[in-house]
Amino acid sequence: MLMNEEQSHSTPQECIDKLNLIELHIRELVSTINSGQFADVRQRIAQLQNTTNQFKTDVQRLPDIKRSIPQQNKEIELLKNQIQKQLAGVQVANVKTELLLKETDKSTMASEDNNTAPLVNEQSLRCLHCDSLILTKGIGKIHDDLSFDVPLPRQKKDFTVAEKEKLTLFCSVDRVHDFDNVGVTRSHEGIVYLACADCEIGPVGLQDKDSGKYLIAIERVKLA
Repeated sequence: MLMNEEQSHSTPQECIDKLNLIELHIRELVSTINSGQFADVRQRIAQLQNTTNQFKTDVQRLPDIKRSIPQQNKEIELLKNQIQKQLAGVQVANVKTELLLKETDKSTMASEDNNTAPLVNEQSLRCLHCDSLILTKGIGKIHDDLSFDVPLPRQKKDFTVAEKEKLTLFCSVDRVHDFDNVGVTRSHEGIVYLACADCEIGPVGLQDKDSGKYLIAIERVKLA
């Protein structure tokens, strides 16, 4: 039996429900990683990927919404920001999984000096907005033992104090010239921030004043 056009459409609420489910799966995945239940990690990732694919299908099945162009653009931008936030959470969970698996290997495999090389970025880092290459794969080192409050890329109008979020997963290089495409801002409140040199959107990272290393926040870029 063929479905009529109206029945084949999904609703905005269904899409929102899928987004909430994706967020729940991310929290469950992070909890599983933190608890050391590595046997369940792949199952959690598969569950997350399946829900993400369902969400994409629901978005494609949305009917045309009769809104003004500015309203449509605003709704699209809000949805895009939500999707990017969820994808950033997936990226962080995947990288943390790699770090924990590496720590497990280090503790279970004997070596002459009991020391292994730090995890490097196994994928290139690209700008979320213009897709410019920021850092070639294999160049940077991954850190999950750092914590910085980084200003949000988008601030409220007429703000007096920049709104920030705490980020804890970074990819570092020793020299700014190690990047393929990064701009360095003037020092603000004693901190130098990094942005995409092409579209100038940022901050995507900062310079650690203590070590002098340049840090790219994994949540602010795309792994490809």
